[in-house]
Amino acid sequence: MEYKYKYLHICPPSTRMLKGFIMMLNNHFNPSEHYFLCRITSEGGDGFTTLTNNIINWKDLGRGKVRKFLGAVRAMKASKNIVIHGFTFSLKWLTLVYFYRKEIEKKGIWVIWGVDLYNYHRTNGNRFINAIINHMEDKIRESCRTSVAIFPTDIAVFKKKFGGEKTVFCAPLGFSKSSFEEWDAILEKRREIALKYPGAFTRKDRKVSIQVGHNSYPFNNHALALGLLEQYRDQNILITMPMSYGNDYGDRSANYAEDIMHLAYNLFPKDKIRRLAALMPLHKYYEFLGAVDVAILSAPRQNALGNITPLLYMGKKVYLSSDNPLFSFFRSKGFEIHDVKEIATTKYDDFIAPITRSFPNPWIKNFYSVDGNAKRWEVVFGYSDGRYTRDEAYAAMEEFDIEEDAAVRQYLTLDEEKQKEARAEAEIQEREAITKEQENIIAEELLQIYRWLEKRELEDQKKREEKKKRREEWLRKVAESREKNAINSKIRKPYTKVEVYGVTAPGISASGEQYRYLLTVEREPQKR
Repeated sequence: MEYKYKYLHICPPSTRMLKGFIMMLNNHFNPSEHYFLCRITSEGGDGFTTLTNNIINWKDLGRGKVRKFLGAVRAMKASKNIVIHGFTFSLKWLTLVYFYRKEIEKKGIWVIWGVDLYNYHRTNGNRFINAIINHMEDKIRESCRTSVAIFPTDIAVFKKKFGGEKTVFCAPLGFSKSSFEEWDAILEKRREIALKYPGAFTRKDRKVSIQVGHNSYPFNNHALALGLLEQYRDQNILITMPMSYGNDYGDRSANYAEDIMHLAYNLFPKDKIRRLAALMPLHKYYEFLGAVDVAILSAPRQNALGNITPLLYMGKKVYLSSDNPLFSFFRSKGFEIHDVKEIATTKYDDFIAPITRSFPNPWIKNFYSVDGNAKRWEVVFGYSDGRYTRDEAYAAMEEFDIEEDAAVRQYLTLDEEKQKEARAEAEIQEREAITKEQENIIAEELLQIYRWLEKRELEDQKKREEKKKRREEWLRKVAESREKNAINSKIRKPYTKVEVYGVTAPGISASGEQYRYLLTVEREPQKR
């Protein structure tokens, strides 16, 4: 049977995350074999239409919704393979796919995005209606011939829900070459600033940028993160919460974003809270991520890979829930990941301290680059075309995992050597600092001794001068006394000096002649 489309990709409402995937198809596969059915009309504002001409726009399927849905059915029937990028369907799309699931059983490739695996069951509203819708959701997922997890940890969850016999591969959607170039440019700019202004990113009085969550779905546990951060409310921080989408699928909680903002303003001063309420151009959002110091993403499941990946690539400090499979997975690949629960007992200086691992970790490029993920999609398409058996496809995927793990081990070995060198350098600097400190202490002690000796010398000199002055004063008085006695001796003659008990007494004669007054006598020092 001749098919008009070899691969028909049914796109989600937001196509911005498919840019890297389309660039990969253009570089490594025949672009003419891949057509993209947009569930809403793509006007090209997100750059999607500039990457491929093979777009089947919603508006071109017919006039009116019925004709449009019939046009979608015709496109699916004319396709050899139907690649569904995320089962995030509206009720109308869900009904359409459910009643034509025979096409999905023969042709369907379900690309699991995350929310369509973890949170697709509806719980709010009428229980009977929810049961019907959830049954339809289960059936269309079970009917897919092949499933593709965009992250390795999703495979275990998929098998637990749908059984181990179902065919499931791991192949990421990847990031475009321009995304990696933008991340590298941000890192280079940061290095230039660090060289020009040493300490710009480590000074204690700088404003620390903290990201909490990445959308307004309740499973992000914003309240938990805000509660843990409250202990730092008096520090120089800015908490940013991206909430430009979410809370609009599955378990809907009315006014969730507003409730979270109300809580945030109760816990923190308003100038320390910022909400991103509108979608930003991707390059602008990367610039925002490049300015983040600490990211807290406390969802208990695979989530926020579009944020976590560039954050880790750019060496940001990331806190994840230890209940999230991403926590242990990223750690196993050599990334420095912290547990959200640690924040409760972490001092502020330790909380904002930068990571010690070198970055970027090569696993990200090996797994997510255009060239890196093309080899995995080649296996997926090869299995769909019959060029691989399931066992051969699984073996090829396992070989890719082994290659990536080998690169990680090499990176960790080199990083450990760098860490040892850094620790050795730090120890040398510490010893030099201690030696310098001891030298400074000794120098200070010597200086104090010199100051004390100088002070004593000045005091002793002052005492000597005072003693000298007292002696000079005494000699002066003695001289004056002698001068007076000499004058008096001329007036009171005759007199004879006699020794009476060791006293020289001028004016006492042997004849006993009496004088009218006594003369001053000089007493000589007594010998003891």
